[in-house]
Amino acid sequence: MFLVLLVSIMGVDAGGVPPSISVPQGNNWPKPVKYIRSGSSDQIECTAYGSPSPKYRWTVDGSPVKNTVNCVEFSESNGTLSIGSLFSPSDSGNYSCVVKNDYGEIMTPYLQLIRADSSNHFRGHQNTPAETIMLNLYNHYAMECKNKPSSIPPLEISWEIGTMIGTTFFLSEEVKPSDRLVRQPDGTLHFLWLTSEDSKHFRCVGTNTVNGVTVLNPLTMKLNVNTGQGNNRAPEIKYNDDVTVMAGDDALLTCIFSYYTKTAGETFRIDWLRLNKVVGNGTTLTLPKVKVPDNTQSQAGEYLCEAHLGELQPVRAKVSLKITSPPKFVPGEQPVALSSPVDKDATFHCRATSHNTYQGAPVWMINGKPLIGRATYF
Repeated sequence: MFLVLLVSIMGVDAGGVPPSISVPQGNNWPKPVKYIRSGSSDQIECTAYGSPSPKYRWTVDGSPVKNTVNCVEFSESNGTLSIGSLFSPSDSGNYSCVVKNDYGEIMTPYLQLIRADSSNHFRGHQNTPAETIMLNLYNHYAMECKNKPSSIPPLEISWEIGTMIGTTFFLSEEVKPSDRLVRQPDGTLHFLWLTSEDSKHFRCVGTNTVNGVTVLNPLTMKLNVNTGQGNNRAPEIKYNDDVTVMAGDDALLTCIFSYYTKTAGETFRIDWLRLNKVVGNGTTLTLPKVKVPDNTQSQAGEYLCEAHLGELQPVRAKVSLKITSPPKFVPGEQPVALSSPVDKDATFHCRATSHNTYQGAPVWMINGKPLIGRATYF
């Protein structure tokens, strides 16, 4: 288990109370990632209580955040982080609100603040003549969305079907994924097998889901599908790639197989296996909020996607998942109020937090030995 902060300790000699965070509720951000729109302002609220009144600071990737006008600002007495219009990609990172008084220190889980940016367009000019692509019936074809502009977060790619009058594209309908048309994560559109209906004009469209900016690719592709032989074709892997995610995020694994069958009633199925057990079905496998591997569990490692078609031998492909830990937090100074009057009860408080609240119950230690069963503590 990976704890990013331990500990808030107090010895009661003046009725002090170590800080406790009330906002975000439960000391857990609603979403671990927040995109900041270019040129706009925003606020991230952090509120805590304690006695004496706590002081606030923010860190980014473990280093102190410095107040910069119209970029990132906060005060010691108010934990709200103000994001200004000059927040840039270089300011993006893993932020945490740290709260401290004489009796202890506590922090929020990490919140990834990322500057969203999508000001560029596809390369090329509108009214570009269509690119003609000659293909055969029943074969597989992967149609790539070319010349994509940079974008944070990456553009979400969709496809359109239309007609060309001269060099002008007129939209007819959007392409909907089906058992024959599948998109891989970068937007490439796979025709698992081609039909005569695919002899049309296509173009890709990119949307930044945060800024709401949509850009059109001026490059249009005209598919010409010619006569082919409709022989049965066993599954063949066309896309699979290893995946790396940070602990606490969702992992999306993808396998795309092409195939073709004329046999009535014959079905196609993709199973996902982990340690010889089926853990999912379909082109994609989603693992929500993956955990940091420890000695009791690990979601990291090798997954198998297995394609089944009729009585044919299954076809397998591998996808490896790597899970990275969040940045380490460097603890602040220990509390200054650690003494207790003679002949008085001493009460020590413990607070801890971890990335996306992934933690176990705290255990007190005396000289390296656990205190369980020897005294009352909370």
